[in-house]
Amino acid sequence: MIERKIETETFWRDEFAVTGEDTSFIEELFLDEHRPLSLSELSRSLITYYYGREESLMRRQLSRGRAYRPNASFEVGEQLVFPHLDFTLGTVVGDREGNNPEYGEFRVIAVELEDDGETREFAAELREPHKLSFVGEADVASLLKVSTTDLFERYGDIVQKRLAAYLRGDPEFIEFRERWLPKGMAPDVHVGLLNIAEAMLVMEGTSLPPEKPLSELDLPKEIPEEIKVFALNCKIARDERFVDVGDEKQVLWALRRWLPPNAITPPSHLCYEPVSYDRTVLDVTHLQIEREIDDEASRLVAPPTAASAREITPILTFPHWRHGTLPLTQRTRAFFPRGAPGQRTQVTFLDRVGGTEFPGWVVHEHHYVCGLGEWYAANEVPAGAYVKLQRMDDPGTVGLDLIPRRMQREWTRMVTSDANGGLAFSMQKRPISCEYDELCLIDEPEREVGVALRAQEQATQRPLRELVRVVYLELAKLNPSVTVHGKTLYTAVNVLRRCPPGLVFATLFGVREFITTGDGYWVLQGGV
Repeated sequence: MIERKIETETFWRDEFAVTGEDTSFIEELFLDEHRPLSLSELSRSLITYYYGREESLMRRQLSRGRAYRPNASFEVGEQLVFPHLDFTLGTVVGDREGNNPEYGEFRVIAVELEDDGETREFAAELREPHKLSFVGEADVASLLKVSTTDLFERYGDIVQKRLAAYLRGDPEFIEFRERWLPKGMAPDVHVGLLNIAEAMLVMEGTSLPPEKPLSELDLPKEIPEEIKVFALNCKIARDERFVDVGDEKQVLWALRRWLPPNAITPPSHLCYEPVSYDRTVLDVTHLQIEREIDDEASRLVAPPTAASAREITPILTFPHWRHGTLPLTQRTRAFFPRGAPGQRTQVTFLDRVGGTEFPGWVVHEHHYVCGLGEWYAANEVPAGAYVKLQRMDDPGTVGLDLIPRRMQREWTRMVTSDANGGLAFSMQKRPISCEYDELCLIDEPEREVGVALRAQEQATQRPLRELVRVVYLELAKLNPSVTVHGKTLYTAVNVLRRCPPGLVFATLFGVREFITTGDGYWVLQGGV
């Protein structure tokens, strides 16, 4: 049988578009369900609708005559439908014996096709197996090669993207957390009701689920509770006074002014605009180093054991140390509640040494957790330290610890500026009482110096290979062997510009003058 259009990737990828007829179907679906629907539910239903429409068309086509199959018998004058010829209709006008020793005894029928009047011959009463043969009468289900489940698994993502774009462009639909509802089905939530919600939050002094303020709002009783909650969430989400601090299972509204600035707006020093580069140039050593660093901008896939690990010890990289944050990678994410992109999920950090608790916020969209600045300062945590995360019984609480060691004054790379205001490094001793990765150890004793250097770098936007060369030259001055480790170079580059390790390493491999000496160390041909 030929493939029907809806069974092909070409149709869904190149031809499918949401039409007015589809919109009418979607509106009826909402009226039937009488609740907000997710993109997944809408897309699955729309695919089922297309499938049903195709089945109806095929039934109408098959009703015009008997379906042709090579293993059946036919009489002159009988009308046939040929599914493999796009359901062309024809009339049997002749019948004779077949003559082909390979197929044994069979008949040949002459059929005049309705579309073009042409007469063609087809096999009949064929005993040999044939791909067009079937038993009994034609069944529509057997003529379609895939089910609605198959179609959704193959093309559901395409349908969801097209449907989301269409709904976002239609002012008659409202959205919250990728669930949708026609605006006409939602009650009017005016600004006065939002003022009441704000007053309740102030009075309670803590975040609240939408059901709490909803109980105090005078909305029509005949409207289902789920729709009222959805309408309230839609309205609150568009009001700058509020922010959702819940997780993927629960909506919790708080006042935006309660959250620290880093939970609302990501520091520019943490922001990275992805740059394409050739990862195939990285050798095994540098791929392993990239995994050890576990930068959130690397988007590495965590090993299966990460999901069940009771504790991990990620390296505290410089940008996160400077801004009191932790990276949210696939490894660290397993220790925090999941949430929608726009959420700032509030969590509790438990200091495993002092036993104190303090709040943190998971900023899902930008892949970091903030709220650790004071803890870093109180414990004199250096950039490069191993920070221990521990899974607690309460999924909203994360244990926080360091790997202690006897306090010693250790030589540390210090960020400074040269006479011209450019980047420079010096070696100074500072007290450290926790385990750390020596290759990532760095300090910025004068914050305003680092801020000025980063502003200068942002203004010049020099090519990365030039930045890498400058940083390498400054670091090489600290080492008599004038070699620099890839980890150290990555750390120092991130003092000035946010950049994942893979991109730094690929830049090194792409400059002929840089030579890897093994174990992750690099030397610049020609010296410093």
